[in-house]
Amino acid sequence: MNRTKWMVGAGLATWMVVLGCGGNGNGVFSTTTTTAGSFDTQRQQGTAGNPGAAAAPGMAGDEILIAELTDEGPAIQLINPASKSISSVAKLPVEQLAYVPSAQGDFVAFIAKKETGLGLFANTTNTLERAIPLGPSGFASFGSIQFAPDGKRIIVAGQLGGDPSSVYAASIDGKVFRKIDEGDDASLSPNGKTIVYSKVVGGKSAIFVRGVDGKGERKLTDGKFDDLIPQWSKDSKRVVFTSNRDGKFGLYAVGAGGGKVSKLLVEDAVVFGGSLSPDGKRMVYSKVSTKPEESGVFMLTLGSGKPMRIHDRPVVTGPLYWTTPSVTPGKNAEQPGPLAMLMSARAKRLLNLPDIKMPKPAAPSPAPDADKKDEKKDDKPKTTGG
Repeated sequence: MNRTKWMVGAGLATWMVVLGCGGNGNGVFSTTTTTAGSFDTQRQQGTAGNPGAAAAPGMAGDEILIAELTDEGPAIQLINPASKSISSVAKLPVEQLAYVPSAQGDFVAFIAKKETGLGLFANTTNTLERAIPLGPSGFASFGSIQFAPDGKRIIVAGQLGGDPSSVYAASIDGKVFRKIDEGDDASLSPNGKTIVYSKVVGGKSAIFVRGVDGKGERKLTDGKFDDLIPQWSKDSKRVVFTSNRDGKFGLYAVGAGGGKVSKLLVEDAVVFGGSLSPDGKRMVYSKVSTKPEESGVFMLTLGSGKPMRIHDRPVVTGPLYWTTPSVTPGKNAEQPGPLAMLMSARAKRLLNLPDIKMPKPAAPSPAPDADKKDEKKDDKPKTTGG
């Protein structure tokens, strides 16, 4: 049982959350998880060496991708907002912190722990065996990871050693690794042309965009507040982000070219990690309140209606991601979502979210016949010298 103590904002109460465990109805969250066995097996085995292809059926509907730390380790899951059911997409090895498939389905990229620190890797399946290192090891943290639509590049944000957190581009063959700009929580537009990210300017985080080639920097917000965790709308025309510009961390939107910032949602609680539905009419987000029964993942119809809770605990390991209908590997420009269990250290600190610890690898179980062999040894008559 992984219990995490939360302190959310100054003056808010301390409360306990159970991550990935059954609840008791007394302020402890519980989740019923339905595992899509064949889909999960395909994902783990990389059907025909093509794990991304196995992803398409499970991500083709109106669903929300989340990444959580469960009792069984890191897991990528889907929330169906209509039925509020949870299905498993992938269960990650305990040493992995993130996982994302290419749209073409021929590669997956992931972040894993090694003796020298965190590193970025690519392989045909999410295993370190024969994986290609995509850059230097020794990262202290990562904030995001995403494939470019062509499947040949990875866009990541992370802190390499003691350097400031930066946005990098890496080629899938491991031959190119270059810095684009200082920044964190990077998100690539669905059309694959522009990166949006947060960057600290004068002690505050502003939202910036750049082309994938590193050119054409534009500042979308003024940098007077802490603007974090940006994410694109599916038409690449708007950016949703988290900001404390009204005193509480709420959700806002700005056009891809900058301009007026629109308020989407501010509550008497911390709300963050917003993602717009493919039609742009709804938004899902995580909410942390002093009242556990008012915390979780919520869906809101923009402009009207009351938010509906669709998951009974907030996702603190990374942003939410609303999938695009009918994603077909190799045909659509958009990849099947950034399936990353990542959120920048700065975002976690400002939102006062817990630092989720990775589970320790389980001790190896004894061989099935080990006890029997021991029993046979004990059954043998003892002899004495004479």
